[in-house]
Amino acid sequence: MEAIRDITKQKEIEHELVKYQYYLEELAQERISKLNELTIDLEIELEEKREREEELIKAKEIAEKADKLKSEFLAQMSHEIRTPINTLVNFSGMVLGWHL
Repeated sequence: MEAIRDITKQKEIEHELVKYQYYLEELAQERISKLNELTIDLEIELEEKREREEELIKAKEIAEKADKLKSEFLAQMSHEIRTPINTLVNFSGMVLGWHL
């Protein structure tokens, strides 16, 4: 019975497997780090977009309020101008003998 056998080739293969395992672990760590960086960049970008969206919503609300105030002002001014003009026209008509 042969008690001694050559395991040199087996040890070389095991050594290569260990080296490959370390290489894969390093590669995985690099990719995880890169993904973490990209995730942080995306979170920052998303937060900036949210802030811009909030600013746009506020600006839209202010513009809508200003438009409403403008419309109310113009309606009021139109009424304030028409009333005396109508009075003048009616009075002028009476003076000139118009029958309205």
